[in-house]
Amino acid sequence: MTEIHSKPPRDVIGYSQTPPNPKWPNGAKLAVSFVINYEEGGENTPYNGDAHTEVFLAETTGGTPRQVRDMNMESLYEYGSRAGVWRLMRMFNQRNMRYTCYAVGKAVEMHPEVIAAMHKDGNEIASHCYRWIDYNSLDEQSTREHVRMSVEAIEKACGDLPVGFYCGRVGPSTRKCIFEEYKSMGIELLYDADSYSDDLPFWMDMDGEGLLIVPYTLDQNDMKFCVPPGFSAPDGFFLYLKDAFDVLLEEGRNGSPKMMSIGLHCRLAGRPGRAAALARFLDYVKSQLDVWVTTRKDIARHWKKTYPWKGTASDSNRITVANVVQLCTCRNVGVHVRVSPSLAQNINPVLGRPSSSFIDNDKEDHLTIMSITDYNGGALVAMKGKNCVAIAADRRFGIQALTLGTDFQKIFQINDKLFIGFSGLATDVQTLSQRLRFAVNMYKLREERDIKPKTFAHLVSSTLYGKRFGPWFTEPIVAGLEPDGTPFICSTDLIGCINFAKDFVVTGTASNQLYGMCESLWEPDLEPEDLFEVISQALLNAVDRDAISGWGAVVHIITADSVTTRTLKGRMD
Repeated sequence: MTEIHSKPPRDVIGYSQTPPNPKWPNGAKLAVSFVINYEEGGENTPYNGDAHTEVFLAETTGGTPRQVRDMNMESLYEYGSRAGVWRLMRMFNQRNMRYTCYAVGKAVEMHPEVIAAMHKDGNEIASHCYRWIDYNSLDEQSTREHVRMSVEAIEKACGDLPVGFYCGRVGPSTRKCIFEEYKSMGIELLYDADSYSDDLPFWMDMDGEGLLIVPYTLDQNDMKFCVPPGFSAPDGFFLYLKDAFDVLLEEGRNGSPKMMSIGLHCRLAGRPGRAAALARFLDYVKSQLDVWVTTRKDIARHWKKTYPWKGTASDSNRITVANVVQLCTCRNVGVHVRVSPSLAQNINPVLGRPSSSFIDNDKEDHLTIMSITDYNGGALVAMKGKNCVAIAADRRFGIQALTLGTDFQKIFQINDKLFIGFSGLATDVQTLSQRLRFAVNMYKLREERDIKPKTFAHLVSSTLYGKRFGPWFTEPIVAGLEPDGTPFICSTDLIGCINFAKDFVVTGTASNQLYGMCESLWEPDLEPEDLFEVISQALLNAVDRDAISGWGAVVHIITADSVTTRTLKGRMD
């Protein structure tokens, strides 16, 4: 097992505050996916050559695995394949509601009639691997063999290949095995469902190729009848499903549609008492408008068409123009976006405030300018000198052309020899500076030393990247001295991409002017006084040519022995 798959990366951020609109067919506000798990016959039992009996997801909880056949446990499972599955199928057919079946290959081989009947009724048959066992304890070669055997069993039973896969009890390398085996068989793997991490599908990068994840559920699932503390009575099951459905449907009607998964097991929900609660929920769903009850295959195909793979997971799950505008609108922030007329027409309904507007650009068909970072104005610059470094910022705070304050802090001291400055949205400047201060204090407590400039730059970068789908609208500059006295400066963009510089870095609304002035005035190995003169002249001349920055400046000169702070007067209008 390779290191990358024994420790696969985690994404704890997802779509963050700005989930994409799935644009479900016919304007539906919620996609509902019912899943019938057909596992009976594929569970652990010495009858199948296993070392012990099954103890998971049956009427008797807390059992101990036996080394001989447990006839009671086997018969509890057999209820699902003999009676429960047919009851569930009748319930869905009577209401003309489609579902997905997670079919265990061994169970399919023992009773292919079930899968053939489900498929004939128009339902999706997805693979639930070959056995209903814990694949965390199975080696990769055996896992790959089971993937192939499950596909073959399903194709033999119904004539179709499964394009969706849900293993259930997975190990770190299970997804890799499934993905690679499907490729080697030349079969489409439309989606993987071994995730419980979201209310919407999302893309996962598999060594440069996209794998669509359609998340499943363990809470909206009849398994909780067998997992304490779970559902003790059918009414609890019904009420939980209804409440979850109502919340998700309301979110959809408020502009953020989601999907809902409901997991069922033939030996559990197929029992009469639980089936009655399920029937009430099916009727409740049927009575609601704006709901799309469908298979996971259809959800995956719709998502793939609406949000296709773009080459990387971050691009494919990216924040859209509409997401940005919606976020800015919610935060009461005006936003000006330069887009093509066709794109503006598509996302114009998102605009909810007069301060939001689109500027047509016939020559380009993509986002070219988004000036939310310019909303409050401001300019920053940092420069390297000879064993010294300088950072400077203007003092103005305004709302576009309206000046509201003339001493707004944009540069913050991190430790004796380290500073950070921010341009961009004023509220984000204040919030992010506080969060970084907290993170640095925690670092010092843990490490018992000051954070180094380069380490701090990576901390800033990771903090910004963590909000990439709902970014902080600010672009920081870091300036300081390394422990050996080496000058350090860098800047980052909205999502934390670092630009390490050997001369100077600039940001803010006067960036173009600052670049020109710095290129003209900066020289290598400037002494502290010369560095102060150069950075001051560059900043003051630049803000004089920018309508939304100015009102003087603050300059910090950092040397090995001291930090000198000076306030400059400038244009005040």
